[in-house]
Parts: sequence; C-alpha cells; structure tokens
Amino acid sequence: MITDDDMINLQVWEKNHIKDCDTRQMFYNKKVLEVGGITPPDVAQKLGVQSWTCVDPYKSSAQNNNDFYKTYKEYISDFTKDEGFDLIFSTNCFEHIMNLEESLNHMYGLLASGGSLSALMGPIYSCYKGHHTSISSPKYGWINFNNLKLDNWGHLIYSEEELYEKLSQNYDEETCKRIVNQIVRGNSTNRLFFDDYLDIINRSKFRIREFRDWHESKYPDEATLKRLKKYNKKNFSTVSIKIILEKP
Repeated sequence: MITDDDMINLQVWEKNHIKDCDTRQMFYNKKVLEVGGITPPDVAQKLGVQSWTCVDPYKSSAQNNNDFYKTYKEYISDFTKDEGFDLIFSTNCFEHIMNLEESLNHMYGLLASGGSLSALMGPIYSCYKGHHTSISSPKYGWINFNNLKLDNWGHLIYSEEELYEKLSQNYDEETCKRIVNQIVRGNSTNRLFFDDYLDIINRSKFRIREFRDWHESKYPDEATLKRLKKYNKKNFSTVSIKIILEKP
C-alpha cells in the first residue's frame, strides 16, 4: 500500500483520495486517466498502474512523455487521444468543469467496458464556503475559501452590493472588487449545487457505486436556511462529494 512518504509533494486531499482508491485496489495494473491534475510519474509507478495519462487545461505538459506516462494540456471534453481506460481518477476538479454533464458523458466513452470513475469534488458551490475564492494579494497574502472573512453561505445569501459591503469591513476597495468579481462572475467554478451533481450523475449512463459526503457536513442555521430557500434546493450542508461510478 502507498504511504504519505511516497507522496511527499502532494497536497493532503490528493493523498487521501489516492489512498482511498489504493485501499480498494483500483489502481493496480490499470490504464489510468487523470482528469484535472498531474500526479507525478514516480507516484503512478508506486501504485503499480499499467499507464498514467493526465489531462489538465491549466497545467503545463511534462517533458519526455513516454508509453507509461503522458500529459495533455487541454479540456477533458476535447480529449480524444485514446480510449479504453480502466480507471478515470479526479481530485477536486469536477467543481471547476463548466460543461460537466457533457464532459461526464465524454468520460463514459473514454472508459473500457467494466471501467470505473473515482472523483472527489469540493468545496461545492452550495456549501458554506462554496464561493471557492482564490486570490493572491500583496497586502493580505493568499485569500482562499478557508480564510476569506465572509459569513458562511454569504456568496449565496447576499446580493453583489451586500457582498461588497460585508467584505469592505476587512479588505480595501481593490481587493473587495476582485473578490466580488470572482464570486459573482468568475469562471473558475461551475456554481453547481449538490442537487445538480446528483441530477447530472443520475442522468448519465454510469452505474452509481458510491455517492457520499467526504468531509463532515455543516448545516445552516434557521435564519440562513430561510434565505437559502429562494434557490429551491434541498442540500446546503454537503461540503464535498466522493463518487465511484462504473461503466457496465
């Protein structure tokens, strides 16, 4: 089994997802397609895979691609280099795919019959920190969804003007504008709610083997829930989702 010492350059969420799949023996001797991320080739080798292919539109392709390890700088919906993968593996990427339903259907076609898809996604838009803010500021450092000074579910319950007013209590004018613009108009996340993910996966051709919360849920209080009812959605508590899908 792979250990943390084998993955010293990976983030904790990447390590945890890899270990979860490794425990289930999903990697060994498999032809793997990684969507949204570039797991190092030495980690892929330690997992005992047959081959590892990475597809990510924002990360540079590695040098010296070979038969065992390949990377492609493109969107998964455009990827047509190969078919017949045994496993599609994706960590905290699905919340960034704008055309998720189309892309999921495309991934189905890339899998061999009997193949599996394991994906971890989050924080999703409907959770308390689903705004997914990620901004670098000379004055405040890296502002992200874990340290942004904003009320829980603020990205959902406040108007654009209210967001700016709330943020201006802790940040300067330029930083507030950047944060609000990313939350309201940014294209870094698809703004899908928990209910949307469930509907998209249920409409797909995949057989659902697992669909569950990954992190501990956080529930809105009564006042916040009242303001969230305008969305006509049921689940605002799930922070991240773990799925395993199968192609019959």
